[in-house]
Amino acid sequence: MAQHPAHSQNHRHPDEPPPEEIARALKGADYPMGKEKLMALAKSNGADGEVIAVLDKMTIVISTARTR
Repeated sequence: MAQHPAHSQNHRHPDEPPPEEIARALKGADYPMGKEKLMALAKSNGADGEVIAVLDKMTIVISTARTR
């Protein structure tokens, strides 16, 4: 029996954008940064509607996590 795509190894739902697109949208973020500022940054970085929708679903403030 085939495995549901959301249960694959990367655990990403098929309707969500790849992590690389989210990282590209948040390039230049200066943490800590609230959700509204993250969304504005993503829009200014050219994020598409799927990325904006994922950020809009967030209920937490990203405060210390920084990826390079």
